[in-house]
Amino acid sequence: MSETGIPNPRELGWFRFKLGEFECTAVWDGTLYQPYEGIYPNADFDEIKALMKKYGLPEDNIPMDLNVLVVNTGSDIILVDPDGNETEVNTRYLYGVPKH
Repeated sequence: MSETGIPNPRELGWFRFKLGEFECTAVWDGTLYQPYEGIYPNADFDEIKALMKKYGLPEDNIPMDLNVLVVNTGSDIILVDPDGNETEVNTRYLYGVPKH
């Protein structure tokens, strides 16, 4: 559990919360290791390297948590997958994941 009292989805695997009358469950689906190249095209890379060092980030990639959201409306179950497009950035590092 984090300092805020909110469970860490990485430890739990999921996190449930209410949004009005809807019950939502965020499901942790792993981590994508995205190279820094192209993420901040207008940034000074020396500044990026200084920030990586300051915050203890890996030098070769940005670890990004992947999550899907399951929404129970009371009458329907809806799966929201924000990684649904098939761009090179999204699929290049997800080995063995079938295209949908």
